[in-house]
Amino acid sequence: MKRLLFLITLMLAPMLANAQTVSDVQNSGCLNKTRGEEPQRVPTIVLKKEGSVLSVEVQNYISNCCTDDFYVSDSISGGSDGDPISVSINVAPTIEMDCDCICPFNLSFTVRDLEPNSFYLKCWWYEGIVELTEGEPLVLEDIWEQITVDDTRYVLRKAMLKAMLADGSAMKGEVVIPSELSHEGQTYTVTSISESAFYNNKGLTKVTIPQTIKSIDFDDSYGFYYNLFSTCTALKSIEVEEGNPVLCSVDGVLFNKEKTSLISYPANTGSTIYNVPGVTRIGEMAFGGCSALQTLDIPESVSQIGGSAFYGCKLDTLYIRGIIESDFMFRSIFNGMGTETVVYVQPSEVDKFKAIYKGPVLPLNEWAEDDYRPMIEDGKVWKLGDRDSGNPVQLVEYYYFDGDTIINGKTCKQMMCQRFISADYPDYDNLSQLPSLSKVGAWYEEDKKVYFYNPIKQYFQIKFDFSIDANDTLRIDNALPCVIGPKQTGGLEGFKGVYRDVMSCWKEELIYNTTWLEGIGSIEGPIHNVYLGEEYYALFLMSCTVGDEVIYLNDEYEDGATPEGMGAPKKRFDFTHTIKIQPKAPIKREKSDACISSSEREVARQNVKAPIKREKGDACISSSEREVARPEVKAPMRRESEQSLYGEYSDLQLGIHLDPLDDAYQVSITNESGKVVYEKTVNAGTIVGLNIDISAYAKGCYTVTIENSSESFTGEFEVQTTGIETVSHQPSAVKHHIYNLQGQRLSSLQKGLNIVNGQKIYVK
Repeated sequence: MKRLLFLITLMLAPMLANAQTVSDVQNSGCLNKTRGEEPQRVPTIVLKKEGSVLSVEVQNYISNCCTDDFYVSDSISGGSDGDPISVSINVAPTIEMDCDCICPFNLSFTVRDLEPNSFYLKCWWYEGIVELTEGEPLVLEDIWEQITVDDTRYVLRKAMLKAMLADGSAMKGEVVIPSELSHEGQTYTVTSISESAFYNNKGLTKVTIPQTIKSIDFDDSYGFYYNLFSTCTALKSIEVEEGNPVLCSVDGVLFNKEKTSLISYPANTGSTIYNVPGVTRIGEMAFGGCSALQTLDIPESVSQIGGSAFYGCKLDTLYIRGIIESDFMFRSIFNGMGTETVVYVQPSEVDKFKAIYKGPVLPLNEWAEDDYRPMIEDGKVWKLGDRDSGNPVQLVEYYYFDGDTIINGKTCKQMMCQRFISADYPDYDNLSQLPSLSKVGAWYEEDKKVYFYNPIKQYFQIKFDFSIDANDTLRIDNALPCVIGPKQTGGLEGFKGVYRDVMSCWKEELIYNTTWLEGIGSIEGPIHNVYLGEEYYALFLMSCTVGDEVIYLNDEYEDGATPEGMGAPKKRFDFTHTIKIQPKAPIKREKSDACISSSEREVARQNVKAPIKREKGDACISSSEREVARPEVKAPMRRESEQSLYGEYSDLQLGIHLDPLDDAYQVSITNESGKVVYEKTVNAGTIVGLNIDISAYAKGCYTVTIENSSESFTGEFEVQTTGIETVSHQPSAVKHHIYNLQGQRLSSLQKGLNIVNGQKIYVK
């Protein structure tokens, strides 16, 4: 018990040292009642010290005119290790009732037990070091003065020798805000920026904030909470000098020092995609004016979003992965942003966001989007085209794995390459003499690192490292050192996975080199991990598939080299979208109905009119005939900002474009009798399409349905003839009905790729 009492005494000792020392508090009472504007009186503090007693007079303190008394408290602390003693004085009015008038007051009081004549004072409006002479009064008047330096207006707070940047609307180009100003023989420290200082600035491209600037409007306590640069349409970068106690910059974006709050994203960075790092708060107007941004990804760590955070943004997609605190769930979050943006949130948050946002709100993909997809997979095929051969592409190469091999104790996969060349290719005579089928080399992958065995040099070399940290350097194939950028998702046409920009170090500058795609390799294909220029390598990635799933697709180019049917499909059809309100029974059709359009199906379901009877020769009627035959029935649009779903097909393959979708869907194909001939559940959040083998399908019309619990897409395609009958997959049983990739019928399996029952079979 004695030990406990001793500890309590020690704990109370410093508290007693800082106890209340203010006495003799007096006030003048209301000097002059005023309604409306405050009286023009200069706030003044008068200090006079004699011995250890400090006399303080506060003049022109503005308060409610119903105030009859004031509470004054103080604390004295510090003074060790060379630091000055800190004196804090708090003046608080006592108000009995609300009044619609104000008054200036004069107060006087004394602070006792203060020994030094120099100390750090924080009282009312003043904060800073004061130097007193024994027995002589020091008068501190809060006088402000405006000056203009280089077309920039500053406000000087003369008693504290501080300056605030008040108007920088005329600043142009790259500007470094000064940390100090000289005026009439005095040096002023620039400590703050007015929240309207850069309003409507159109010329500022880069701004550097010095370490002295800590706040808005001279107030050191609050720091920055508002985007001062939201209307700076030319601004590309915001930098902060090292040592600033409240601010920092990451890649030109302004954050607080702890990197917990994103304050300002420059409006003219040139980027269309931004992945917010692991902050907890998005500040007010943080992305104001960023009209070029198309995709914005806000991480799970964010729980607060300030008002008008996306003002002026024209985003296609906004991901909000965190749970936003209820105190921040206001409509003001989306002030100034249109309703075209598709907002993805956690499934549990959909209803909350629908209540405050009028545009489309959809649940985030339930799959973990940071799951790594390996590059080395069975059934993966890369299709590359010659960028110099025009459009359609006249030279195409297919890379694929065929069998395992063990090299130096590593289980590797052997890669093959098959080339197709159009007769229209300029160098056709020379290249057509080369083998169309060749071995590339062996590959293996571990710990997200991809290695290639060079058969000529007979050693393994690293090709890709998807585990490397952002902005780390890697030297590949003895090329220039490369800096690997941060992980990105979204915004890359034809790809839904994770990708990273690769930049070469050239003369101390970073120059964009290529893009790495997880699960694929480089945007130039699996072989070339760095781009050496068109004179060295003219191929580019056209597609990458795993089985029937398309994980990358560049549909800007047509295939003019691969034999008909195996290249780009030729016929297109569009899907009709239906929002599923309640289950609907399938339509029963007669055999002669052949193909019924999706719009006809909708009419039939609503019992508007019975299906049109057609003769067998009608097969699938054209879209123009369909419009005449049926009244217009418009299916609800999924969302205006999306590209509609479509399919393309030949007699060998059916391609389905899934790029707009981001959810789990059941895909099924039924024939005219309603029999399901294909069925698969796909994660449309990770693939951009399907390539389905239909070479063995019987002649007729087929219905494709893509659906989940909330929506469905329906389309139809027609198979005219197959040319391939059902045969055994065993090579020993194959005697006829074999085709090569040129569509020529073979008497037996030949070396390379063969088409048997619609399947690709490789023979060594």
